[in-house]
Amino acid sequence: MCPLRNLNLTRARINALMDKAEDPLQIINQYIREMELLLEAAEQTAAKQLAALSQFRLLSEEQSELAKRREEQAYMAVQAGQLDLARRALLAKSNAEKKAAKYKANEDLCMRAADYMYERHEEIRLQLAELISRRDALIKV
Repeated sequence: MCPLRNLNLTRARINALMDKAEDPLQIINQYIREMELLLEAAEQTAAKQLAALSQFRLLSEEQSELAKRREEQAYMAVQAGQLDLARRALLAKSNAEKKAAKYKANEDLCMRAADYMYERHEEIRLQLAELISRRDALIKV
Protein backbone atom coordinates (compact mmCIF):
# COMPACT_ATOMS: atom_id res chain seq x y z
CA MET A 1 0.00 0.00 0.00
CA CYS A 2 1.03 3.49 -0.71
CA PRO A 3 1.89 5.70 2.32
CA LEU A 4 -0.38 8.42 0.99
CA ARG A 5 -3.29 6.00 0.84
CA ASN A 6 -2.62 4.86 4.42
CA LEU A 7 -2.61 8.49 5.51
CA ASN A 8 -5.91 9.14 3.75
CA LEU A 9 -7.50 6.02 5.27
CA THR A 10 -6.29 6.99 8.73
CA ARG A 11 -7.67 10.51 8.34
CA ALA A 12 -10.97 9.15 7.08
CA ARG A 13 -11.28 6.80 10.06
CA ILE A 14 -10.40 9.56 12.53
CA ASN A 15 -12.96 11.87 10.93
CA ALA A 16 -15.57 9.13 11.04
CA LEU A 17 -14.87 8.56 14.74
CA MET A 18 -15.12 12.28 15.44
CA ASP A 19 -18.41 12.49 13.55
CA LYS A 20 -19.70 9.58 15.57
CA ALA A 21 -18.51 11.19 18.82
CA GLU A 22 -20.22 14.48 17.95
CA ASP A 23 -23.69 13.05 18.22
CA PRO A 24 -26.00 16.10 18.52
CA LEU A 25 -28.27 14.24 20.90
CA GLN A 26 -25.39 13.51 23.27
CA ILE A 27 -24.23 17.12 23.12
CA ILE A 28 -27.72 18.41 23.88
CA ASN A 29 -28.07 15.91 26.73
CA GLN A 30 -24.79 17.17 28.17
CA TYR A 31 -25.99 20.78 27.92
CA ILE A 32 -29.21 19.78 29.65
CA ARG A 33 -27.27 18.16 32.50
CA GLU A 34 -25.10 21.26 32.87
CA MET A 35 -28.12 23.57 32.83
CA GLU A 36 -29.88 21.46 35.47
CA LEU A 37 -26.80 21.87 37.67
CA LEU A 38 -26.84 25.62 37.04
CA LEU A 39 -30.54 25.73 37.89
CA GLU A 40 -29.94 23.91 41.15
CA ALA A 41 -27.01 26.20 42.02
CA ALA A 42 -29.14 29.28 41.31
CA GLU A 43 -31.90 27.95 43.57
CA GLN A 44 -29.44 27.26 46.38
CA THR A 45 -27.81 30.66 46.05
CA ALA A 46 -31.16 32.43 46.10
CA ALA A 47 -32.17 30.47 49.19
CA LYS A 48 -28.92 31.43 50.92
CA GLN A 49 -29.48 35.07 50.02
CA LEU A 50 -32.97 34.96 51.48
CA ALA A 51 -31.64 33.40 54.67
CA ALA A 52 -29.00 36.13 54.94
CA LEU A 53 -31.68 38.72 54.21
CA SER A 54 -33.77 37.47 57.11
CA GLN A 55 -30.76 37.48 59.40
CA PHE A 56 -29.77 41.05 58.47
CA ARG A 57 -33.38 42.19 58.86
CA LEU A 58 -33.51 40.68 62.33
CA LEU A 59 -30.17 42.23 63.33
CA SER A 60 -31.25 45.63 61.99
CA GLU A 61 -34.49 45.52 63.96
CA GLU A 62 -32.65 44.47 67.13
CA GLN A 63 -30.19 47.34 66.80
CA SER A 64 -33.01 49.83 66.13
CA GLU A 65 -34.81 48.65 69.26
CA LEU A 66 -31.57 48.87 71.24
CA ALA A 67 -31.08 52.46 70.02
CA LYS A 68 -34.60 53.35 71.22
CA ARG A 69 -33.96 51.77 74.63
CA ARG A 70 -30.65 53.61 74.97
CA GLU A 71 -32.35 56.90 74.13
CA GLU A 72 -34.96 56.26 76.81
CA GLN A 73 -32.21 55.35 79.28
CA ALA A 74 -30.34 58.56 78.44
CA TYR A 75 -33.50 60.60 79.01
CA MET A 76 -34.11 58.89 82.35
CA ALA A 77 -30.46 59.39 83.36
CA VAL A 78 -30.70 63.12 82.58
CA GLN A 79 -33.90 63.30 84.64
CA ALA A 80 -32.05 61.60 87.52
CA GLY A 81 -29.07 63.94 87.16
CA GLN A 82 -26.65 61.21 86.05
CA LEU A 83 -25.02 62.97 83.11
CA ASP A 84 -22.16 60.48 82.74
CA LEU A 85 -24.64 57.62 82.42
CA ALA A 86 -26.65 59.67 79.91
CA ARG A 87 -23.53 60.25 77.78
CA ARG A 88 -22.73 56.54 77.75
CA ALA A 89 -26.33 55.71 76.82
CA LEU A 90 -26.25 58.23 73.97
CA LEU A 91 -22.94 56.81 72.76
CA ALA A 92 -24.42 53.30 72.83
CA LYS A 93 -27.47 54.64 70.98
CA SER A 94 -25.23 56.13 68.29
CA ASN A 95 -23.32 52.85 67.89
CA ALA A 96 -26.57 50.88 67.68
CA GLU A 97 -27.92 53.25 65.00
CA LYS A 98 -24.72 52.83 62.97
CA LYS A 99 -24.96 49.06 63.22
CA ALA A 100 -28.64 49.16 62.28
CA ALA A 101 -27.81 51.23 59.19
CA LYS A 102 -25.03 48.80 58.23
CA TYR A 103 -27.34 45.81 58.65
CA LYS A 104 -30.05 47.59 56.64
CA ALA A 105 -27.55 48.21 53.80
CA ASN A 106 -26.57 44.53 53.86
CA GLU A 107 -30.24 43.59 53.86
CA ASP A 108 -30.75 45.68 50.72
CA LEU A 109 -27.72 44.04 49.07
CA CYS A 110 -29.06 40.58 49.88
CA MET A 111 -32.45 41.50 48.47
CA ARG A 112 -30.91 42.68 45.20
CA ALA A 113 -28.75 39.56 45.01
CA ALA A 114 -31.75 37.31 45.64
CA ASP A 115 -33.76 39.14 42.97
CA TYR A 116 -30.88 38.73 40.52
CA MET A 117 -30.61 35.01 41.29
CA TYR A 118 -34.35 34.53 40.77
CA GLU A 119 -34.07 36.32 37.41
CA ARG A 120 -31.14 34.10 36.42
CA HIS A 121 -33.08 31.05 37.62
CA GLU A 122 -35.97 31.99 35.35
CA GLU A 123 -33.63 32.58 32.38
CA ILE A 124 -31.94 29.22 32.91
CA ARG A 125 -35.31 27.49 33.30
CA LEU A 126 -36.50 28.94 29.97
CA GLN A 127 -33.26 27.97 28.22
CA LEU A 128 -33.54 24.49 29.67
CA ALA A 129 -37.11 24.14 28.41
CA GLU A 130 -35.95 25.25 24.94
CA LEU A 131 -33.10 22.72 24.94
CA ILE A 132 -35.43 19.93 26.00
CA SER A 133 -37.83 20.79 23.19
CA ARG A 134 -34.93 20.82 20.71
CA ARG A 135 -33.79 17.44 21.97
CA ASP A 136 -37.31 16.05 21.69
CA ALA A 137 -37.57 17.40 18.14
CA LEU A 138 -34.24 15.79 17.29
CA ILE A 139 -35.39 12.46 18.70
CA LYS A 140 -38.57 12.54 16.58
CA VAL A 141 -36.55 13.02 13.40
